[in-house]
This record gives sequence, C-alpha cells and structure tokens, in this order.
Amino acid sequence: MPDAGCTNLVCIFIEYQSIINVANPYLRKIIGQDKLLCDKFNFMNIDSKLIKYITFPLWSARDADLKLYFYLYKYRKYNEYDTDEVMEHQFASLKKILTHAYDQTEYYKSLFDQSDFDVNNFNDVDMIKKLPILTKEIIWENQTKLIARNIRKRDLLQSSTGGSTGTPLVFIRDKECILKRKAQELFFDKWMGYEIGDKIALFVSPKHSPKGLHGFKSKLRNATHDRILAFDPYRIDDLYMKDFLLQLRKFKPKIIKCFPNSLYIFASFLKKQGIDDIQVAAVSCTG
Repeated sequence: MPDAGCTNLVCIFIEYQSIINVANPYLRKIIGQDKLLCDKFNFMNIDSKLIKYITFPLWSARDADLKLYFYLYKYRKYNEYDTDEVMEHQFASLKKILTHAYDQTEYYKSLFDQSDFDVNNFNDVDMIKKLPILTKEIIWENQTKLIARNIRKRDLLQSSTGGSTGTPLVFIRDKECILKRKAQELFFDKWMGYEIGDKIALFVSPKHSPKGLHGFKSKLRNATHDRILAFDPYRIDDLYMKDFLLQLRKFKPKIIKCFPNSLYIFASFLKKQGIDDIQVAAVSCTG
C-alpha cells in the first residue's frame, strides 16, 4: 500500500478540488468575457513539474481516478523483484484471471469444460495450450458471452483497436481496466524517459485522441493534464502538414506515441521535404 505521504497527498488533492469547485463560477464568468483568453496565454509553457505534482493529481481527483496512483505504485514495485519473483507473480495473476473467466463468463466456462481444462488444477503454464487462441472472429461472435457477470452494465465502456491491420476490433472494458491500463502505460513510459507532465506528440486516428481539444476548458485540461499535440492522419494535404510541422517544432514533445500507419504518413512528408531535425527521446508504437 502507498505510504502515509501518499495518503496525505490525497487529502490535499481533495482540498484543492473543493477550491476549484468554488472558483469555477468565477472562471466561467471571466471566460465568457474573454473567449480568446486561452489564445493569449500559452498554457503549454507551464512547467512539467507543476503538472506532475499539482494539476495532474487534481484532474485525477476530479475524475475520481486517484486509484491510478495505487496501481502505479503497485507496478513500480515490480522493479524490485528478481526474475523468479516476477515469474511467480505472473503465474499467480494468470491463474487468478483464468479462475475469474471460468466463474464469471459464459464463453470461458463453456470453452474450459469442452477443452477438459480444469482451472483448479492449473499448475503449469504449458497447460494453457489446451485452449484455442482468442481471435477477432471469436470476439465478434461472442461479445455478450465474454462480458463478466460481476461487472455492472453502467461500468462497461466500449473501446476499439486502431485497425492498422484491417477492420478495427470493438470490445468492452470497464473503468477499472482502463485505470490499470493507464498505470501500466505510465510505468513502461518511464523506462523510455517519460514523466507525467512531459509533452506527447500523438499520431493516431482522431477517435483515439482525447475528446475535445478545442475551447478553453478542453485546452486547459490538455495543457495541465494530457499534454498532447494530436496529428490527424485523414488530413494529408501539404497545407495541413506544413502547419502541423510548425506546431510540432513549437510544441517540442518529449516522446511520440503512434499507430505506425499514422506516423508513416507524416514521416513520408518529412522525408519528401528533406527534413531530418525532429528529435524526441523515444517513439512508442501501438495499434
């Protein structure tokens, strides 16, 4: 569990949130009087440490996402494990998820029974070879049967893959899954030099970009939480490409996150223009 300092920090976040709630009506009044306020001040110049220690936690408190820090703390503890401890933990986690799948989903209960796979006697990772690989076709045909019975319907959220290798795959997750996924992302991003508050150039399809990067509130959240400059791969005319290049130079991202096909579009433009001075600490591909 997090130490006492973490607990005290949570109290601070909640207190800050109360202040924000009181200030919101006044902020809205100011914004209403000056809709160009966000353009007069470059929010993206805010120091990254201020984001990491103040505004990012505040947004997490506002979104009821503070559990993100618990998962991040938990994953960072893995850095202290040796290889045997990691493998032991992985096996225990695998058995736990297999047990959950059998107990809570119609699809896996039927599959395990048909495959003569007894999760209670699961003691060797090679035993999982009895089960067929989960394919896109299986997911498409068994959407409702794959949803765990112990998850409330109101907590289910629709997600999809990027579609880099064909038709995007639509699947269902819950908020807990998304928080764990975000914590894992932050955990591994640190390996390539990224810290909360650093800027990210994002090359994915628009539906995978943060919702709403226009308007004062959206720009404020992006500048004090997401820190993203998003590329639109559907706009490939030279005018847009040149404008995005100017934004990218001014933005100075720490890392690039991308779907390979989206980054390829912009990289092809740079190569055509003979531009080779865009420097980032790392490029992370997904999709």
